[in-house]
Amino acid sequence: MVGRILDDMATDLGLVQIRDESDEKFAARTVYSALRFWMQAFCLDDGYGGIYGIDRRTVERKSTAWLETLSSPYPTIRQWFGNNDRHIVRRILSLMVTSRNLMVTDEGMYRCVIAHTERITEDCEMLSGLVDPTESERITADNRRQLPFSGLTAAVSRQIPDASPRLWVGNNADADDDIPQAQIKSLDNHHCLLIIDTVPPANLASARLINMLSWPRYSVDDALHRVFRHEYRNIILNALQHDIVTIYDDM
Repeated sequence: MVGRILDDMATDLGLVQIRDESDEKFAARTVYSALRFWMQAFCLDDGYGGIYGIDRRTVERKSTAWLETLSSPYPTIRQWFGNNDRHIVRRILSLMVTSRNLMVTDEGMYRCVIAHTERITEDCEMLSGLVDPTESERITADNRRQLPFSGLTAAVSRQIPDASPRLWVGNNADADDDIPQAQIKSLDNHHCLLIIDTVPPANLASARLINMLSWPRYSVDDALHRVFRHEYRNIILNALQHDIVTIYDDM
């Protein structure tokens, strides 16, 4: 039963299994992505249609119980999440607030936010709030393209050019050791892997994009290896380069 639920969630979110990715790892990615929507659903369940919201401990308790139920047929999911559900829930809950998918009231209650876009760069606006993840890859009224769901959300973007001339390809022998470095590799026709040697400060556009539009690669705590949909490659490249990160692109 749980396996079918995971399959349905992956289909609804438009998630595609990475080439050579195990079923357990794919299930973990699916649970990671779906958790944001369940957090929002919990915040709506205050008895008043979400007007008041619910307190942090209730969000954490319900989210932890949900994780335990979904991971029961796949023990390796618990390993990917580090066997510390409450810690992971708090991290994602924090991301949901900083990305304005949830808000915290003056009374400390977590409440949902209506669907809107958050401008991150000139090229990209992330979808935030109560969005429908099944509406992907459509053209908006102002001629922007809604990109596929990736990580914890999706984004809207205009077609942008290839990476700027600041892009270094291949040999990194001439790199400046004082400049953060990153490498992007293709995993298959749908996914790329971003490898960074330093986590960008949380206030930078590149960090906001990476946190919301990618999945941790090897475990939920993996901040240096991030998987994202191929459609976001140029957006993330441009943001990293704007933040003075040297890029090595193996595409």
